[in-house]
Amino acid sequence: PALIASLHNAEFGGGFFYTTGGDPGYWSALTALLDAAGLPLHRGEPDSPGARVWAPGVFELPPFGQMADVLAAAGVEPVAALGGGGSRDYSARFGSALLVSELPLWIDPRVTDRTPGDRSLAAVLAATAADYRETGAVVAAVLRRVEGELSGRSPFERAVRAVLGNIPGLAAAKEALGRDRPATLGEIFVEKYVWTGMLRLRVGGMLSRLLAAEAGRSPRIAAERTRFAAVFAEWCAAIDTAAPGCQVPIDRLVAVQAAAVVLAAGRVRAGLPV
Repeated sequence: PALIASLHNAEFGGGFFYTTGGDPGYWSALTALLDAAGLPLHRGEPDSPGARVWAPGVFELPPFGQMADVLAAAGVEPVAALGGGGSRDYSARFGSALLVSELPLWIDPRVTDRTPGDRSLAAVLAATAADYRETGAVVAAVLRRVEGELSGRSPFERAVRAVLGNIPGLAAAKEALGRDRPATLGEIFVEKYVWTGMLRLRVGGMLSRLLAAEAGRSPRIAAERTRFAAVFAEWCAAIDTAAPGCQVPIDRLVAVQAAAVVLAAGRVRAGLPV
């Protein structure tokens, strides 16, 4: 394929894009689509280890080797963390251009606050890494307490275990991005309520559904379902209280993604970098 366009959602926060390349005109045209739709731009760091920042809200989609180098330098086994290569690695033989459009389902004006905070970005990212590891420890402890009781057939169990395998890499990637400059208030908000909140709600929601589906198998699973329900309720309440967000109409998000794909396709046809 000449172009691979992947439609993602960033759940909560600001919109951003991953590309294989391009130029300033392309990157500014992508972010202009967000402005026209009234969507905030993610001005923080990329969530892929080793990704370069092309422009605010536009990042390089790195190949596996580039991400692996960052993780290995941090002492994390790359294949265990990432599972292997992705679309860019597969399509490299064809010289395909790639575009990933990450749009938020919920927004909050605080994500764009550029006011310098009282903490360094390195400290903020380290706190996120610690939150990731703490979340992983909570989930791993739940699974240990029901070891041997689960059926082993649930897709939720496979998904939860996969997330646990990814957490060391996610945490290491955050720490590798550390910068000595002051973090903005927007970056502090995003790290606490977007990245940490997203991980907790994703893995916690899947774990809750796993325990609910298999609670009838044994008293231990039923007891763990009740125990973890209180933890998950706290995680949800933290978001509901401090960062409920405003839901974005789906048609507005689809319109931005469609326009981004058309923009990229037009540049590929014209022989311009994407």
